[in-house]
Amino acid sequence: MILISSHRCMLDTMGRINQQEPLRRLNRQFDSVQRPCARGLDVRCLTPEDISRAYRLTVANLPGSRTPIEVVRAVHLRNPANFVGFFRDQELVGIYAMLMLNSAGLEQLLLGELDIETPPTELLASAGEAPACIYTWMVVAPGSVAAGMSRLSYLLQQDPYRFANLYARPATPAGLRMMENFGYRPVSAGMPDLHRYVRIANRSLYLECAA
Repeated sequence: MILISSHRCMLDTMGRINQQEPLRRLNRQFDSVQRPCARGLDVRCLTPEDISRAYRLTVANLPGSRTPIEVVRAVHLRNPANFVGFFRDQELVGIYAMLMLNSAGLEQLLLGELDIETPPTELLASAGEAPACIYTWMVVAPGSVAAGMSRLSYLLQQDPYRFANLYARPATPAGLRMMENFGYRPVSAGMPDLHRYVRIANRSLYLECAA
């Protein structure tokens, strides 16, 4: 999961956090991020008409991307909430793409068997369904949309997403530090470098299970 201040960062094609500039230490939990006032920035789920320009924006910023646009359209059709766009004056300036996985998708993610580039839609939660987890897929987020990223974190604290633990992979040491500052911790899984953020709403259950 990417949360940024004024720094520029993006993910590589496998969904790993790639912080490209130094990040000041934040030391706060993802679920404690407050909703800011993003002046002039509209944050909303993408419509089918937005997908083509979102794909062009992603390819321009992530030239190594190998996910076909047909797969992107299928993931969006399954659940439009997988794609959040950041708009300024009706121009798309950023995108945050997720894989809201169902229980079968979470199992494959932890086993390292999930095809990240072309995820099967049957492993995704349907629209309106509470996901078993949320995996950060593809993100283009220049510093100018930082406030929008914070608004996204606020949205993911609402139903039906607030119980879905968050998963991401770091691509650089700076990206790893950023994740750690927001409460992500490594998990033992089949996918290398996988990190998880346990939602605050789930922590009492985790403590009960560990007792």
